[in-house]
Amino acid sequence: MKIFAFFHLNLYFSSIEIKKRKEVINNCYWPLLELIKISNFPLGIELSVMTLKAIKKIDNAWVEEFKKLLLEKKCELIGSGISQSIGPLMPAKVNKFNQILAVEIYKNILGIRPKIALINEQAFSFGLLGHYIAAGYKGIIVEWENTFKSNSDWKKQMQFSPQVVSLEEGEITIIWNSSILFQKFQRCVYGEYSKDEYIDFLESLAKDKDGYVSVYGNDAEIFNFRPGRFKNESQMDSKNEWNRIKEIFTILSNKFHFVKPFEVLTQEKSKLEISSQTFPIYVKKQRKYNILRWAVTGRDDINLNTRCWNLYSFIEKEKIIDKKVWEKLCYFWSSDFRTHITQKRWNEFISKLNIFENSFQMDSKKILINRLTKQNSFKYSEKYFSFESDELNTNINLHKGLTIESFNFKNKPIFGTLRHGLFDDIYFAADFFSGHFVCESPTSHKITDLKKVSADVYVASSIIKLQSEFTEDKVNFLKELVIDRLTSNLTINYKVDFLEPMIGSCRLGFITFDPTFIKDAVIETHNGGSCMDLIDLSKEFDYGSSVSFLVSANNALGVTEGIVRVSNSEFILDIRIDKNLSACVGMLSNIEVDNKKFVRLYFSHEEVDDTTKIKRKNIQFSMNLQVRKRSES
Repeated sequence: MKIFAFFHLNLYFSSIEIKKRKEVINNCYWPLLELIKISNFPLGIELSVMTLKAIKKIDNAWVEEFKKLLLEKKCELIGSGISQSIGPLMPAKVNKFNQILAVEIYKNILGIRPKIALINEQAFSFGLLGHYIAAGYKGIIVEWENTFKSNSDWKKQMQFSPQVVSLEEGEITIIWNSSILFQKFQRCVYGEYSKDEYIDFLESLAKDKDGYVSVYGNDAEIFNFRPGRFKNESQMDSKNEWNRIKEIFTILSNKFHFVKPFEVLTQEKSKLEISSQTFPIYVKKQRKYNILRWAVTGRDDINLNTRCWNLYSFIEKEKIIDKKVWEKLCYFWSSDFRTHITQKRWNEFISKLNIFENSFQMDSKKILINRLTKQNSFKYSEKYFSFESDELNTNINLHKGLTIESFNFKNKPIFGTLRHGLFDDIYFAADFFSGHFVCESPTSHKITDLKKVSADVYVASSIIKLQSEFTEDKVNFLKELVIDRLTSNLTINYKVDFLEPMIGSCRLGFITFDPTFIKDAVIETHNGGSCMDLIDLSKEFDYGSSVSFLVSANNALGVTEGIVRVSNSEFILDIRIDKNLSACVGMLSNIEVDNKKFVRLYFSHEEVDDTTKIKRKNIQFSMNLQVRKRSES
């Protein structure tokens, strides 16, 4: 068995104050170079351009020593990007620039281009691979355990060998990193495991003599230093933890063949076929570390991500090609500003973001819903507003906050409300609505907009607009439904203001699919790539189910081009959201009930986890739905 190891360097670690960076370099980064220089361990070092530039500014001697060791081929540079950003949450073009610009800067500073990259925060979707191919990478390091769990047809032995993936952009090889193994290594260094226990565990994996095992692939800042993120962090004793690492690596190098990460690429590869995924986004370690921690939790992820989307849209609209502008945009999309960032660093970061925004003459944030100045009479019953054309038939329920009772196209049901009694299963003995809002807090009752309302109706040309303003549970709702009679488009707009700020999950734009429509349907969306990922509906899952009392959901869809596509053999339904109003992420429930498929798509504006800091005050959201026959596409 062959082994390899690499260390992830990150001076922007969310909970490390700027004044501590010199200490991190001295306590963590210099000892790492000493391991390579004196002990000749063939280690990989991965760091973003942001971290590389920060080290250079504080201690250029470290960068020069690292450069020397690289040129002497005593260690290996592993790429990251301009920033350590979460690819499945960013538009494809930002991901592309994050990688291509970084490779140029690595070359300028270190005199070398990395051949392998580490997926940032191990937040991976297969759609990201094209960006790494475009940047010239030959291999990519991906966490094994979560990817394997979501692909039940894979064999466990695959983790010990590389797999090659073929895309339109070319080929790239996946090298597997193990969360279990890097956590075992950490615990051994901390003294929680004895060296004998740790070695015995590794030897139990050595059945495949030709296999490659990643014994460590994680943070450098956790040895001889504690970032201070958690109260239960392992305490340091008086012994130098880098000496322990040296002792462990010495034992390992005597028992196994220690190689650089790039050597894994020289092993014979098997071809990895990409198919539909139950969970198309993977993140390292346990389920509490899911994609939502950088999307809609944190100190104010949703607002920060929405501001980044506005910047991206403006830069694209104005056709700005200045590399410095794109580099700065990647900086603002960094993951380290979205989790456990300290208040002091947060204030400094927001100040920089304000300055960057003000450097452009961007339009002020548009008002989502304009109050109607004119009301036209339109006949409808006390409970329902109905609209019917040659193609579209829809009923809107006024007794349940303008929810969609039915949305039929060509006389075929697409989505709407599934009424109590449809399912025999008592757990599903309820009404399941479409087009509504739900907010849940651990400490208060559920808030919804499912109440009896009156609606103003406005008719102009091909447009029918229903608008209602009401208050429920100390929340002001301004809700608008717009039907385009010519295109069969339906738009749902929301403006939500909390009179008492709260912490909780806020989900809206629910689409409850008719079982007959969804029976043979497929769902696709973008998760940071140029092409759509296909979600596997053959297995049951529920992204919105809680992981624990502290973590309100377990997964999400990036929807990074603002569209989710749902199609069956007859129809295609495109669901578009405006990421410039709210950088919501998509969520899915897919459950088999009484031999029927219960499938729901909705969008999350806010979730709760260990990083949550802010209390929600207001929400703006816009969703457009358009259905067409498959033959028309």
